[in-house]
Amino acid sequence: KPFKAGVTYSYKFTYAQSGTGPYAEFSPIIYTNKEPRIKTAFKVGRLPGSIDWATNSITFTAQANQQDHTWLIIHAYETSGLILAECDASKTIPIPFLRADTTACLGEKVILKAPENKFYSYRWNTGEKTGDIMVTEAGLYSVEVQLPNCASAIDHVQVDFIDCTVVLDMPNFFSPNTDKFNPVFKPISSNYLATGKLTVINRWGTVVFVGDMFEGWNGLIDGSEASTGVYFWECTYQDKESNSYFQKGFVQLSR
Repeated sequence: KPFKAGVTYSYKFTYAQSGTGPYAEFSPIIYTNKEPRIKTAFKVGRLPGSIDWATNSITFTAQANQQDHTWLIIHAYETSGLILAECDASKTIPIPFLRADTTACLGEKVILKAPENKFYSYRWNTGEKTGDIMVTEAGLYSVEVQLPNCASAIDHVQVDFIDCTVVLDMPNFFSPNTDKFNPVFKPISSNYLATGKLTVINRWGTVVFVGDMFEGWNGLIDGSEASTGVYFWECTYQDKESNSYFQKGFVQLSR
């Protein structure tokens, strides 16, 4: 953004002497300008000299002749050096950077990946220091990503594991009467299922019921009690990943 006259600005730099110049302190000079040129630039000051790595700030209030300058120029004068400009972790390492909270099946492996950059260092709450880790246990995982001598960002993700075994167990007997013992024909147990349709057929091949598998059949046909006997059933159902299944069998209705 352009500088505005009367506004105070502050910048922090990390730097050290380096390169092919004479072995002397490196003291960068700071300028502003409307273009990337030293010749017409406005000098605002210079950073303290240093040979080893140093971090210092320079603060200045923009003057009238700096109005609308859009360039901040760092000039190495007596010798050459290395400069790391101040950075904002929220901009250089956007958050969130890990995957969204994740639920996987038992036995699966979940890969958590932090952003890749050869200058980044990583510190996971598991103690690992790589850019990505493999997770096989439920828990809250976090990682701190650091840009050395600059800034860091932290993100976290909750990983859960569930039993994804597809199970449908239907009874072979039900008693839709007043004793309330197994009064509805529906699954005894199920796992990892999303939807299902139940079809019941009598011994003569007539469909007597079609409905939701989980609500089941109450033993009525058009509002009247179905007779005691053997009925055949079919179930079409889907798991939570939308895979389809078909299962059939028979059930004894007793009153």
